Amino acid sequence: MREVEDEVFRLEEQIVTTQHEMHEFEVAHDYVNAERKRQEMQAMKDRVHRLELKSLRLQHDQDLRDFRVVVSEQKELFDDKWRVAFEDHRMKAQALIVKQQARHEREKGEALDMLETSVRTPRFSAQLLSLRKRETWLAKQQRYIEAQAVKEKGDQMEKEELSRMSATLKQEGKNQLNQLLLKHTKEKSALRDRLLATKRVLEQSRNDDYERMRTRLKIAEAELNREHAKNVHALVGARSKVEHAHQPPSVTEEMLEAAVNGRKRAAIGHGAQLSHHPRNSPGRALRQLRQS
Repeated sequence: MREVEDEVFRLEEQIVTTQHEMHEFEVAHDYVNAERKRQEMQAMKDRVHRLELKSLRLQHDQDLRDFRVVVSEQKELFDDKWRVAFEDHRMKAQALIVKQQARHEREKGEALDMLETSVRTPRFSAQLLSLRKRETWLAKQQRYIEAQAVKEKGDQMEKEELSRMSATLKQEGKNQLNQLLLKHTKEKSALRDRLLATKRVLEQSRNDDYERMRTRLKIAEAELNREHAKNVHALVGARSKVEHAHQPPSVTEEMLEAAVNGRKRAAIGHGAQLSHHPRNSPGRALRQLRQS
């Protein structure tokens, strides 16, 4: 792009020089050479216009490359931001899970210890208590044989009742442990659902943030293209206005020949010798214009 700017600067200097030469020919009434200089100047202006359009295109391409760099940087920042957010969520979730597991293990251990060490006072049946009273009464009456028979019957009944109470106690402890484990399962499920819901909210926030970023970048890219089109339109419009304001009439070979002949007749009318000079011949003038 620097080379294009240098060439535009050089052409603008040549345009100034050529325009000065054209005015000199115009003052000297040498319109053929003035026309040649005008065409040279117009060709240089056309070249400058093309170079300016090229410069705008190159600048636009550079702006697009810079914009893509910005887009890449924005995406990296976006990814880093949300990578940190999701990692923070993962670490917090893991900490909550570990804390819950530790509490569950502690509660389970306490429940098992309570089952093993718990002691309950037996509650014997009224029938057994009645047998024990009769046993004691018979012994006091020195009716030992009868007392022994009642005692044996009471011992068997007590053994059976103690066995039933032990089984009941174990079943109750098992039921309590199962209830505790069920409670732990529900708590794990509730924590998992809560963490999943939090993650979904985080994902939705990330998607919304991404859409906002994408919209901003699209608007910026459209504005960049709009600004380029505006600059091109302004450059073309300015050139059209200048050309329309300074557009000379088209010059044909007949007009050039008529102009040369008119100068020759004017010279003859004033007693000049220009009509016989080879530089004023129409053929030479046309050849000069064609060569230019």
